[in-house]
Amino acid sequence: MAVPEKQEFEDICIRCGGCCGIFDGAPCEHLRRDNEGTTYCTVYENRFGSHRTLTGRVMECIPIMDKLSEDWIGDHLCAYKRKYLDQE
Repeated sequence: MAVPEKQEFEDICIRCGGCCGIFDGAPCEHLRRDNEGTTYCTVYENRFGSHRTLTGRVMECIPIMDKLSEDWIGDHLCAYKRKYLDQE
């Protein structure tokens, strides 16, 4: 699976927050919403590794390409899943 250049890759994301737990009631402590309702990570440049959810559970932030084979609540919204898994 060919991955585009960094900015093109980043532009694929629709910022739904699903991969960060927003739909399962235990989002990452660093996930926020802007005034338009779009989610973003407050530590995006340093996001990989262990973090806590708002409920206190430890979660691992991993590259999205490593997460695509997993299922999570709301994953049907993920633009990366639609783009890359539909190509397989």
